[in-house]
Amino acid sequence: MATKTETPVFGFEAFSDMFKVPAFDLSAVTEFHKKNVEALAEAGRLAFEGSKSLTQKNVELAKENIAEVNEHATKMFNGKASELGFDKSFETAQAFMQKSVKDARVVADLAVESNQKVIAVLQDRYAAGAEEIKAATAK
Repeated sequence: MATKTETPVFGFEAFSDMFKVPAFDLSAVTEFHKKNVEALAEAGRLAFEGSKSLTQKNVELAKENIAEVNEHATKMFNGKASELGFDKSFETAQAFMQKSVKDARVVADLAVESNQKVIAVLQDRYAAGAEEIKAATAK
């Protein structure tokens, strides 16, 4: 009489099925990271351009301010200070301070605009990357 061999309830096939890994698409992973690097490069380029425009604006404003200070100092040291009087000097100083505050706002707005462009590129890539991962895991 032949003896009947029982198959264990938990066989090797069932065990190996638990550890099956989906096919790994190397080209898709490479393309995913290539897009990430491209987005980082674009963000870096935008950050550099923003920094460059901030520097140029600061130089432009500094030149204007130096010219104004030189003009006012020249008038004061050429004996025209008495003609200007205290009230005029005060008005000039007040106008200079108001212009400085306005200029600081302009520079701050440029910085915010530049940063928003950089962040937008990174956010767009993050959203696209999340969609790519969802699509890849749905297969």
